[in-house]
Amino acid sequence: MKKGNKRFVDGEPRSSDDIGTLREKLAEEGQEPIATIMACSDSRIPVEDIFSQPLGRLFVVSTAGNTANVHSEGTVRYGVEHLHTPVVVVLGHNHCGAIKAVVVDSEESGALGEMLEDIYAVRRTLDDIGEDEEAERALAIANVNHTADELLRDDLLRAKVDQDEVWLMRAMYDIKTGVVEWLGKSGRD
Repeated sequence: MKKGNKRFVDGEPRSSDDIGTLREKLAEEGQEPIATIMACSDSRIPVEDIFSQPLGRLFVVSTAGNTANVHSEGTVRYGVEHLHTPVVVVLGHNHCGAIKAVVVDSEESGALGEMLEDIYAVRRTLDDIGEDEEAERALAIANVNHTADELLRDDLLRAKVDQDEVWLMRAMYDIKTGVVEWLGKSGRD
């Protein structure tokens, strides 16, 4: 995935496999992704593209602000338990609308307000942060770490990480440069 991101940043195209043949193969043989990626739903984060991966290589879970909930956590578990992905990546990014909403203390209602409450909880763990781009980055990274920690509450994922069967990676994507910055990992050292 690191090599794929470098290709993306360098402007090199993704695999030139015949897409029709690849779709047929995946339909007949099933999927065997190399990683489960928990990312933000932001339309500027085309996960397969930023890692230069063809169809069937990444199992992607997207929520605004890459927040964890029962559905996203269950989907990550499915990727690990049933698709046997050896890597789980929690991918945050700069200029995230959900993060910015919390930094500027936006008041949202309904399901959006409930989702943002998770990020507000992360913000409360940080020292007095401002409302600038640096504050957004600090909160985005803290949110990635929080989401990864939430995923580790799942007994299966925790056991696989503890037994070095799965890496849990934490990363940030820069929407301007295309670079994925790797923040750290748990397991499979």
